[in-house]
Amino acid sequence: MLLIVMVLIASHQDDKTALLGTIYFDAGDSTLTAASVTVLKGIADQVRAEPNLLIDVYGYTDNIGSSAANSTVSKRRAERVKQYLTDSLRVQTDRILTFGMGSKNPCASNETEEGRKKNRRAEILIREPDAVLAWFEHDVKVQ
Repeated sequence: MLLIVMVLIASHQDDKTALLGTIYFDAGDSTLTAASVTVLKGIADQVRAEPNLLIDVYGYTDNIGSSAANSTVSKRRAERVKQYLTDSLRVQTDRILTFGMGSKNPCASNETEEGRKKNRRAEILIREPDAVLAWFEHDVKVQ
């Protein structure tokens, strides 16, 4: 089983957003581990302390499998993160948006198993309400 967690990875444009965590999954799976839960607890604490912040959860897959299957798995990963934040950590559901990105926007090469493991992830982004999400062909940018 693979799980790597990175916290406070990057800040984005005008300090209106921050990538707070990345959770990695096994192939075809959306199960959260104890380490994932620890990351999500920290994120929930931060969001509850700042009632205006919103959470975006982006689910991703590697490039193995069909586009339709990868889309389904990526959506399930993002929804699982949201479900845990709302059901277990009491974050208001209307503060969380989820996006299933499939195999788009790999963070590593899909040519190796190690790279594919890194691409099976959910990224948790916190943003201020006035940050505008702009959709591009295969990416989301915050403006």
